[in-house]
Formats: sequence, C-alpha cells, structure tokens
Amino acid sequence: MAGFWLLLAVLGIYALVRLGRAGEGRGAGPGSGHWRISTSVFALALIGGGGIVSARGQWPIGLVMVGAGLYLLTASRTGRQVPTRSEALSESEARDILGVGEQASEAEIQAAWRRLIATAHPDRGGTKGLAEKVNAARARLLRR
Repeated sequence: MAGFWLLLAVLGIYALVRLGRAGEGRGAGPGSGHWRISTSVFALALIGGGGIVSARGQWPIGLVMVGAGLYLLTASRTGRQVPTRSEALSESEARDILGVGEQASEAEIQAAWRRLIATAHPDRGGTKGLAEKVNAARARLLRR
C-alpha cells in the first residue's frame, strides 16, 4: 500500500514541476504564481508524511518521501533565467535575422517576420529566445 502512495507522490511531483516550468516567463497574469504555493504545500505534506512513515518503521519509503519533498521545494524556487542582451540590435543584425534587404518595405518586413515567427515561436517548436530575437529584429526595423 505504501508503494501506491509513493508512486502517487512521484506523479504529483512530476506534474507540479512540469506545470511550474510551463508557466515560467508568461508574465504576471492571474494565477501565475499559484503553482508555487501548491507545490510548497505538497512538498511540506510529503516531508511530513515521510516523517510519519519513517516513525512507523518504513524508513526507506519515508526517506524517499522526504527527499522528494525537499527536491520539490528547491525545484519550485529556482527558475530558469533567460539571459538578455544588454545592447540593442543594430539595423544590420536585424536585417540579417529577418533576411530582408536594406530597402525592405514595412510589408516585406512584416511578411519575413510572419514566416520566421511561425517556426520560431515556442508553441510551434521554437524557443523563447529565438522568438524574442525575431520580435526584436522586427521592432528595430519598423522604428527606423
């Protein structure tokens, strides 16, 4: 029976960590920090439950539960930071990223941006950093 609860705890940890990582960097919208509270409560329950299970004589399972709770506490507190460039993109860098010429019109810039963002967006298999570069290049060329 303890193995069932241990498996359930592992699945809960996996789900909460995945939920937290998926929600990072999306802004401070409604509910954006609730997963950390839920994760902390679940981690404390794991630690407490691990202590109780250990006190009842099943110390290997109790140690695993305490370890899982400690892992969950640290995983929910450490976010992955995306390094940002301190200097702005130059116009030539922006043109290279979008693949447009020096005399590109606003419509050509928008078309190049749409073509690239379709594959660079994180929802389409790209990365957040790549999508930010494509967006920064478009913004740089449109404000010249």
